[in-house]
Amino acid sequence: MKVGVIQFNSNEDVELNLKFFREQLVEAKKQNVQLVCVPENFPFVAHSKEGRKKFQKKISDDVIAQIQGWAKEFNLNILTGGHHTWTTDDSKLPFNRIHAFSPEGVIVQTYDKVHLCDLEVVGGPRHFESEVMSPGHTPQILDLKDLGVWGLSICFDLRFPLLFQKLRKMGAQVLFVPAAFFYHTGRMHWEVLLRARAIENQSYVVAPAQTGMHGPERRSWGHSMIISPWGEILVNAKEELGLFVGELDFQEVESMRRQIPVTKYLKDI
Repeated sequence: MKVGVIQFNSNEDVELNLKFFREQLVEAKKQNVQLVCVPENFPFVAHSKEGRKKFQKKISDDVIAQIQGWAKEFNLNILTGGHHTWTTDDSKLPFNRIHAFSPEGVIVQTYDKVHLCDLEVVGGPRHFESEVMSPGHTPQILDLKDLGVWGLSICFDLRFPLLFQKLRKMGAQVLFVPAAFFYHTGRMHWEVLLRARAIENQSYVVAPAQTGMHGPERRSWGHSMIISPWGEILVNAKEELGLFVGELDFQEVESMRRQIPVTKYLKDI
């Protein structure tokens, strides 16, 4: 199957971010891509705490409705990276939620980020997602039949290998890791963690990412990737914007798992 990852440089201009998104969907259709994946925070990246207040429930709902229309318009499966999504109870903090859209524009699966990003790195970023987000609690897979079984995660989840082992046991053949990884941590940790998750779980990893500056202080690492079950980097967007296309062969997943049957040694998790 052909899968496309879109590397974004999102900011606080939702309309501009979505315009870029639609342009890449046009290109994906030209290249006969079957599933398009986008990174965490694709509709909006705040420059500050004050900036976060600009992205509210109504805007989030409008974004979701717009993507539903695009999925139908382009007859595409679309898998969005997590973004602020409110429940019907507006008194609660939002979730960082993935949405999976069918070519009919139906939301067929969601996942709420379990491991919220709380960090304070010496010489690097200070970021406490738990101050503005509610955590999820449940691992989720997305069964797309001929397009594979996808295990869902978001950014900071990448640091917790037991989550990915659980997704593998649930049937995942592809691990989806949309991210807005900080430049400071990404340059050391991003590639090695992605390749480790692919090798450990003998699964493809599809990881669309944010890149570049999002204001005067926040910078993302970029390097959206598609990685094989062997750990080979098939696609690396580096710091470029746009659509990057790779091919997944699920027979390779099954072949790798037969050759190195690691799950027979795994204890229950």
